[in-house]
Amino acid sequence: MNKLEGRVAIITGAAVGNGQAFCQRLAQEGATVVIADIADAEEAIEKVKSIGGNIIALRTDVTDEIQTQELARKTIERFGRIDILVNNVGLYHEEPFELISYKEWKRMLEVNLDGLFLTTKAVLPQMKQQGYGRIIALSSDTVWLGTPYLVHYVTSKMGVIGFVRSLASEVGKYGVTVNAITVG
Repeated sequence: MNKLEGRVAIITGAAVGNGQAFCQRLAQEGATVVIADIADAEEAIEKVKSIGGNIIALRTDVTDEIQTQELARKTIERFGRIDILVNNVGLYHEEPFELISYKEWKRMLEVNLDGLFLTTKAVLPQMKQQGYGRIIALSSDTVWLGTPYLVHYVTSKMGVIGFVRSLASEVGKYGVTVNAITVG
């Protein structure tokens, strides 16, 4: 197998859940994995190491521009490249629209959209320089369903689709693909 041998993948929000599963799968395919998360990633690290994968974790708040730039710098410093970015991190909670505070609204957009913007901005120069990159962003099937009590979440996840469609058109000529997965 090992289709990704020699490739380096950054996965945001990979300490648990889907992110942890992405780590394992990419490692099975031969990629070196870098976890970017504010949570303790020891469980994900152990799971990847148990299958013989190469993995590190860099504590990163994706809503912080300096930390995302450091994530890219440290990855390049350590591994010499960045081939894959999986924008997995996301905030989710149900709330009737009338009860969503402006602070909650802004936090949802900050994590789900600003984090996508900042991590992509941090890694894209390296991908363009290499002439190769794969950016994958997680959206949600809720954008197609009109799901109640998730106006802030659905808005942010629809924004992911707009971001991906526009950026894909812009950077494809550099060998960088940008895609979204509507998980659900």
